[in-house]
Amino acid sequence: VTDIELLRVSLKDLDRALQESESLRGSFITVLLRSMARRNRRLVELQTEVLALNTAIARERDQVARTLDELQK
Repeated sequence: VTDIELLRVSLKDLDRALQESESLRGSFITVLLRSMARRNRRLVELQTEVLALNTAIARERDQVARTLDELQK
């Protein structure tokens, strides 16, 4: 964990800075794309985990149903 310093920038000022500086615009786009890619990867990981958990629950549910049938017989 490191300390950070925030700089409040209005949308108007950000827009002007991005229009005036090609390098800032490129860096800003790169940061946004990396952030989106990271979030997308995490979403895929979570969806995969949910699918695995749902499969495990279905298997356990089926096992419980089989056991109940055997007990009733």
